[in-house]
Amino acid sequence: MKSRSLSVIIGRDRDKKEISPPLSPASSIIFPNYNELENAKLNNTDYGRGSSKNITALKNALSLLECSDEYIQSDNDINKLLESCPYDTLIFPSGALACIFTIISVINKGEHILISRSVYNKISSFVIEESIKYSFTYDFFDQTDIKKLNELIVEKKPSIIYFETPGSDIFDIADIAEIVRVAKENNICTIADNSWATPLFLKHLEYGVDITVYSASKYLAGHSDVIMGVMSTKKGILYNKINKKYYAYGIHASNHDCHMVYRGLRTLYIRIIENSKNAMMVANFLLQHNLIKDVLHPALSSFKGNSIWQKYCKENIGGCFSFILNKKYPHEKLKEILNSMTFFTIGLGWGGYCSMIKICDNKDLNIEESVIRIYCGLEDPEDLINDIKQGLEILS
Repeated sequence: MKSRSLSVIIGRDRDKKEISPPLSPASSIIFPNYNELENAKLNNTDYGRGSSKNITALKNALSLLECSDEYIQSDNDINKLLESCPYDTLIFPSGALACIFTIISVINKGEHILISRSVYNKISSFVIEESIKYSFTYDFFDQTDIKKLNELIVEKKPSIIYFETPGSDIFDIADIAEIVRVAKENNICTIADNSWATPLFLKHLEYGVDITVYSASKYLAGHSDVIMGVMSTKKGILYNKINKKYYAYGIHASNHDCHMVYRGLRTLYIRIIENSKNAMMVANFLLQHNLIKDVLHPALSSFKGNSIWQKYCKENIGGCFSFILNKKYPHEKLKEILNSMTFFTIGLGWGGYCSMIKICDNKDLNIEESVIRIYCGLEDPEDLINDIKQGLEILS
């Protein structure tokens, strides 16, 4: 069985008439005897916050998706795969919370964290604004420069390296295996954000990353109607440490939202493939445009990090990317371009069915020229290209 097939059939109960697990809104869980209740308390599944049918179904599915293709192909019996699955998962009410809570659960007082410069800006803002409160120190690093990372490790002696590949807005690529190598040599915990590729196409844990986090609001839910985050790691000490705090803080994702994301898994593969086809057509159009300096899409052969990206992601995926204009334009002129769009909606999210566009803060990206990020949805690519074309005519 392939990962694609797993995402379609997991949770299907052949003994029942329903093709999908039904929505099961329950706050209290009942047990056939007291021994089972006591056993459930040991892993925090004694109450609806941690063990409803919908939460459990989604956790199991996402844990299995983190496994290697070889593992998934080893048995067509999903129950057997789940029994020996090396990973476990926690579901959060937002992607930002999944990332931030994982950091504060792992880091200890007085320790140091290295954060990639291109992570989701809510994470970098949290580190800058809350590090004193949580009694840790931090530095930002360029995730494409392993030599400089090594130097920082020697100087700062961090306990955590946190990175996101491809990075937000500039889509710079980290060499995952190299980061993992230097981290393990120095007994450092690695946390990687996998929102852009999802565990269907990039399996961080299989490359030795300790913890992976990502937004399920985007590709997994797929319809821009759910906010959710995910954390997955190996079963054992690290998972138990985070899970204990998760349960103590009363964190909970609703059964309805879990049901919706679970439904999104069924079409995850085909949606990402279609989004990516559209994005590649738009990206190639932009590459030929005289007002465009560069197109930042990891799947393009012209992209700086493409050769490294292909080591980890075998398919040319990616619906979200940025392009750099030939110079810095007035902000009002850029707003005029976005306001003229018919198919590209103005907004900050991505991963759903409709195309979206936003202006990037080029100061944060260390890029002099104007930068625009787009996400290509499921519309006809010709309509998307024409939309971009007419918008760029404003600059002419």
